[in-house]
Amino acid sequence: MIKKELFKPTKTREDVVHWTLKDKKIKQVKKSSPPKKVQKGNVNTDSEFFDFTRKGEYRLRLPVEVANRAGFKKKRHSLNVQNLEGEVVVYTAKIEKNGTANRYSVENWQKFMDDNKLIDGMMLDFTFVTSKNTIILKTVRSG
Repeated sequence: MIKKELFKPTKTREDVVHWTLKDKKIKQVKKSSPPKKVQKGNVNTDSEFFDFTRKGEYRLRLPVEVANRAGFKKKRHSLNVQNLEGEVVVYTAKIEKNGTANRYSVENWQKFMDDNKLIDGMMLDFTFVTSKNTIILKTVRSG
């Protein structure tokens, strides 16, 4: 084992230090700080509100973050869904297996799509309000 005292820095750069020992050069990469986490999508970091977007189809699968914030642990849970006109309807969120993980989907979602004249393929922007256990449909865009 070589003692560190025998090494002398000969050249420095921002990310590399060169050390010499008896005419041999050894590169040592400096440790840099971990990369900053980049927020993806339109996620609101507020613990009360969580924004998400889904493509309109016959089912609505909830983001894991919504299930976590709603405290879903059982097989079925009640979930309030508010449409663009402010009308709130109570739906049931049921658990589904996704490989080894669980996820939740809203039962009878097609009824919500039909009642609100939403077409498959439209982009639906939602906000989940934690204190009200409610998903609010905020905007509808063509897909």
